[in-house]
This record gives sequence, C-alpha cells and structure tokens, in this order.
Amino acid sequence: MSENNQAQYEDLSAPTSSADDNEVRHASSNDVFEDRRAKMNALFGFKPWSVRISKPAVEKPPLDTSEGTIRTLGNILWIPFFGWWISLVYFVVALLLYATVICAPYGRLCWRLASYYIWPFGKYIVEKSSQYNPNPGSQNQQLRPYNGPNNAANIAGYIIYLLFAIPILMPVQLWALFVTWMGIVSIPMAKVNLEVFRMIFRRPLHIEIEADYRGAQRHHVILCTHQAFSTSYFSYRIWGMNVAIVNFFPIIVIAVIESYVMPEQYSLPPVAKFFVDLVCSVPIKFYIGMGISSISAQTNYMVGALLSATFGSITELILYGAAIRAGGLEKMVTYAVTGSILCDLLLLPGLSMIVGGFKFKDQKFNSVAAGVGSIMLFISVVGSFTPTIFYHNYGGYYQHCRECEIFPTNNTINVIPGNVTESKLHHELLCSGCVFLQLRFDEDPMYVDAARKLIYFVAGVMPVAYIIGLLFTFRTHSHIFDGANKDKNDGDAEFADEADATVPAWSIPFSCMLMLVATLLYALIAENVVSELKPTIHALNIKQEYMGLTLIALVPAVTEIINAIKFALSGQITLSLQTGSSSAVQIALIQMPVLVFMSLIANHGRTAGSFVLIFPIITVFVVLAAVLTFNYIAAEGRTNYFKGTALISIYLITIFAFYFVPNQDPFKDRLAPVAPPMEGVASPFAPPTTP
Repeated sequence: MSENNQAQYEDLSAPTSSADDNEVRHASSNDVFEDRRAKMNALFGFKPWSVRISKPAVEKPPLDTSEGTIRTLGNILWIPFFGWWISLVYFVVALLLYATVICAPYGRLCWRLASYYIWPFGKYIVEKSSQYNPNPGSQNQQLRPYNGPNNAANIAGYIIYLLFAIPILMPVQLWALFVTWMGIVSIPMAKVNLEVFRMIFRRPLHIEIEADYRGAQRHHVILCTHQAFSTSYFSYRIWGMNVAIVNFFPIIVIAVIESYVMPEQYSLPPVAKFFVDLVCSVPIKFYIGMGISSISAQTNYMVGALLSATFGSITELILYGAAIRAGGLEKMVTYAVTGSILCDLLLLPGLSMIVGGFKFKDQKFNSVAAGVGSIMLFISVVGSFTPTIFYHNYGGYYQHCRECEIFPTNNTINVIPGNVTESKLHHELLCSGCVFLQLRFDEDPMYVDAARKLIYFVAGVMPVAYIIGLLFTFRTHSHIFDGANKDKNDGDAEFADEADATVPAWSIPFSCMLMLVATLLYALIAENVVSELKPTIHALNIKQEYMGLTLIALVPAVTEIINAIKFALSGQITLSLQTGSSSAVQIALIQMPVLVFMSLIANHGRTAGSFVLIFPIITVFVVLAAVLTFNYIAAEGRTNYFKGTALISIYLITIFAFYFVPNQDPFKDRLAPVAPPMEGVASPFAPPTTP
C-alpha cells in the first residue's frame, strides 16, 4: 500500500486520543496551560483539578497490551452480542433489494455488509478508485474516486434504496453505534458502525470489502479493525474528557426527558429515579470543574477564584435550595452540610493516604502552605458554630414529662409577714420520664431577639473572611505558595514531562456554554431528587437526617474524591489535602451563608423549613474533632497509610453514631403532659403559646 493511501487508512482497534497516566504530574515547561493549572492547584480559593486542560501537540495512542487469547475471545463474543443480528438485518434487506431487480447493486452491497458484520476482523472497507499507480515515486499517485454508473436506472434504484432500505438500516446502525460506544471497550466497533453509517448514505455503490491487504491496496482504504474490544479505551479521551464522563451526558438528558416528558405510568419507580438522578450529579460536577479550570487557565487567577466560589458549589446549592423551597426537608439539608464537611476532612484525605500508601511508603508536603488552609478551617468552625453554642447556652427550654399524677396534700407553711403558721390544702405533681426540650425558635424570645441577629451577622461576615483569604493568597503573601506543588517522596518517583501543548482542550465560549447547560440540567434534576426524596426515605426506612449525612453528601463529592486519589497516586499529597480543606472551607464560608439568606427569602424569616446556623451538639463535637485531626496531620508535613486508616476510622465511628440520634424535631408541636393542669392554673410543663 502506498504511503498516501496508508496515511488515510485508520486502524480502529486502538484509540487515537488517550488520557495520559501522568495527567496530574508536572507539566512540561512549554505547556503554559498545564503550568497555570499546576499553579492554581496550589492556591487558596481553587479546588485542585487533576485532569489535563490542554490538548497534546502529538497524540500517542497507547499500545494495546491484550494477549492473543483475550483478543480472540473478544472477537468471538462479538458474534452473539452484535454480529448475528446486524448481519441478519442486512441479509433481509439484501433479499428485498434483489427482489426489485433495479436495486440489485444495492442488494449486493447489503449482502457484502452482512458477511462483513459476522466477522469484520482483518477485513478492509475500501472506496473503489478508477486509477491506482503502485509506484511510490509516480507523480500520478493521488487516488481518483470511482464515479460508478450514472443513468436513469441507477438513479431510480438509489431513490428506492433511500426510501425503503435506509429506514430499516438506519435505526439498526444507530442502535449498534450507541450500544458499542456506551460499552467503552467496544468503541472500535462503534467507529466501524459510524463509518459504515456514513458510507451507506454517501455513494454506497463505491464501497467494497476486501479480505486481504493485496486486494485492498488497489483502492482507497477507509478503515480496518482487528479486534472488537479493547481495554485501552478506558483511558480514551474525547473533547478533553475521559470517554466514561462523556457517555454520561446522554444519560443525563434521558433522565431529564424521562422525568418531564414521559407519562407517569411509563416512568421508573421513585426509588430508582432518585438514585439515577443523584448519580447524574457526578458528571455534572466534572463538567463544571473542567470548565472552571479551563477558563481560569485562559484568563487570570482572580476570575478563576470567583468562578470557583460561585460555580464550585452550584450543584449543592441548587439541590439544597430546592429542598428548602419544598419544605419539611430542612434537617436533611443541615445534616447534608455536616456530612459534606466530614467527607472532606476525614473520608477524602483518608482514602487518599491509604491509596497513596500502596505506592509510596511516606509522602511529604509543604506544611507552611497547608497551614493557610488550617487557619481558614478554624475560622469556618468558629463562624459556623458560634450561634449554636450561644443558643444552646442561653436559649429557652421547657420540661416535658411522659406521665404525671396529681396528689392533694395538707402541709403547714409559714405566711410572711408575721411568721404566721397556716395549714392549707394544695396539690403536688409526681412526674416521670421528664426531659428538657428547647422551645420552638420562633416562640423563644432569646432566639428572636438575639440568636437570629447573630446568625445573620455571622452569615454576612463569613464570606468576607473568604475574600480576605483570597487577597492573602493572590496579593500579599503569594510567595508562600510558590513551591507548594513541589512534593518530595520517599518513593523517589520520577515523572516524565508531558508532550508540549499550547491549545486548551476547551475554549472559553465552549466552557461557558457547557457550564450553563450543565447547571440548567442539574436544576431540573434537583427538582426530581427532592420530589423523590420522601418516597425513597419511606421505602428505605431511614431518617431524612441520615439520608442527608450519607447519600446526599457523598455522591456529589465523588469528583473531589477521585481527584484527591489521583493526586496521591502521583505523589502530590499536598493537593489531596488541599482538595478536602478547600471544599470544606467553601461549604462553611460560602454555602452556609447562602443557604441562610436563601431560607430568609424563601420562608420570609420563619425558621420552620429554613436552614439556620444552629446544629445539634454532637455535630459541633464531630466537626471540631475532624478539624483538629486534619490540622494535626497537615502540621506534621508527612502522611502514610496508617494516618489515612485513622481518619477513615474516625469517619466511620461518627457516621455510625449519627445513626442512633433520636428524631427530635424542634419545629413540630411537643406532646402535652398526660395529666391535665389544674383548672385556672397554667401548666409549667407545656411550651408557651403564641398569643
């Protein structure tokens, strides 16, 4: 085969674009976008991003390491899963076209494609050419397309072929294309289906199928594949993203259509819809994170920090805002915020240290730079829990008893003044199972007059603290972070430079468009998650508090967890810790204040159904313990798998403890005492009523 012809021929068995194993490694000095990404990862205000944001100048497909036996097995599996039914459709269409006589050439084409799809491996799909000069030095080496017959019969046959054969073949090709592409490992055959789909529309009579190289070299070779499945496609990249993330986009669109378009009788059960919609938040957060990193690398750090502060938490705010508007789910929101902080400070760094420990005995990092995040964490804890400590100390309480009995007694009492002894009949209450409960917020003068104002003041101050942290990072003390991403490891890991890249994978307009589309789609999905939440809680028989602490908090955090683990495997444990701390700081200093003011607007100042900065005491304890443990590890400057195990253990203990928290709702009416009060005497055990 000539060099020109060979250059146009594509072997679809191997990826043409792949994700480097060194995505999170140090970028080449000539790659300005990767240099900026590496710098942003070390700055406060950014969630570290582990995925390349630029296109390599030279695409180097990975070598296929599949052994011959595995490759043969995959080719054999092609027949029962795909080959037989695609071939059968083409065979039936071929018979129908042959029956028309005038469409016999198209019937011959379908017959050849039927035999091709049974076993396409090693066969060449070519475009017939009128001339071919095999001499490489010839000046007339360019292939000339074969025009084929051009008469009235051929035109009539082509019209019949388009009207009757294509409506049958097109859905088969599209379905085969969709299934093989979504299978990832079967993408080689997805590319085959795509090329065949194009060719049966565009000059179908020019297609020939050659079984060997000798026959193929006489024509223009379009494609050839030698295997049906390839595990190399797990690292395949398209549009700057891993193909698995790209494949989630049609699933998200289908989930939205299924919820808003399909009749209810054909929809999935509420529990299944809940889990599908919740999982859709993972790729959406990836799209938004990729967009933030791409725009930041192409503009300036301050723009990127502002985008990270707004769009970085947009999915959680949309979901929690929908829950607040729905009403009755405020405790789920409160515990989801708590669960997110515990995940960022315990689960995320713990998993990173354990997985990184498989590759490195110890990992060192810049403890000075990590200290900035530690200070911001302390500010977050003080700001978040000051209203809680204040109200639990000074808020109003009332006594609630399970059972009370009234006993008349004759006691001698002294009446003052005069010290006159007098015997008087009165009643005593003997109660059991008594507990002290807090008053409802709106009926407690201490909350209305003091705690509420403190909450709004704290919610206004915390974003200011975040802005001051940005000024500290970008303006006054940027030198602290200059070497933050230069980690040294006992494993003596050496990372090869990436290929030079000067073109971003996503342009600024594309990044903005995709971020807006992803946000709109998640806004639609969040409404479904909230509407399906109560049926799911009832079906799973768990409390909404525990649902928020676990599923609602953990699933959206999958993107951050994957990023942190990839950093740890590349020896950059600093970025793993910073991923957790920056996310926790954004939750406390950005998400919580926004939720407070969002509740103020949605519920017109009423606490029922609102997110307030008053948490259970156990929440204060576990979050404070998580912050202290995280900061202790950050100050030491060294991590290993043992410390990661300790963090995971603390996380599991706290999550298990929350499972047994009793369900006490301060917004619902308390039960009245069993024994009624005396006539004309107000009971001291009942909560006060609003006049």
